[in-house]
Amino acid sequence: MSFLLCVLVLQGVVIGIMALILRGLLNRMLLDQAVRYLQAGSDVQTQGVNVVTVQTASAAGAALRQRIQMAVCQRFPDSVTIDFQVCKKIRGGAVIHVGSHVIDCSLQDRLERAFHKK
Repeated sequence: MSFLLCVLVLQGVVIGIMALILRGLLNRMLLDQAVRYLQAGSDVQTQGVNVVTVQTASAAGAALRQRIQMAVCQRFPDSVTIDFQVCKKIRGGAVIHVGSHVIDCSLQDRLERAFHKK
């Protein structure tokens, strides 16, 4: 009986660790996609944009900030400022506001698209 309990507990721990790893990988993929879309998004207007707002689930790390700053510098005038915000509604990925255009690479958006709720 105790052997079965140990196996079940160990199985739960392994599943939990795998879920954390997959969530981290998915978050990284969504963030990469947001940066690539910001770099190449031809439908994003660059004229008259003063602020680019980047919303993420947790504080953006230095590497992500640098990648976004490089992408913004390549596409927008020097006068554009980048506002990094933490938004608890976003569970993963990022939502980037460029003027009136929204680049939604959040986990919630992807789940809604997958289940055709949006």
